[in-house]
Amino acid sequence: MIEVKSGVYDFTINPSQSHIIEQGGEGPKDVSEKNYVPPMTSALIIYSSTKCDTLDTTNKIGTGEGIIGISNYINEKIGNRHYKFAYTFTDIDYKKALPCK
Repeated sequence: MIEVKSGVYDFTINPSQSHIIEQGGEGPKDVSEKNYVPPMTSALIIYSSTKCDTLDTTNKIGTGEGIIGISNYINEKIGNRHYKFAYTFTDIDYKKALPCK
């Protein structure tokens, strides 16, 4: 089990399962997937209560490693100004984590 805790947007998923975020909004018709950001700026990722990884944005919201960086998602355009984003935790994510303290 993988727990994601950001203080505002917390959820739990199973390994190899994708976390889906659907976002849409107002704005110009030519808005792209790069204009969206994940609903968290930092997160604590806990893998099976044994390994942990803390993620923080770099200088700009929506950038960074793992689930907090929008470029790390697979996106699908659903309509004008409407996208579906999927993030799948991989072995690479797990291997970066350290034993929880």
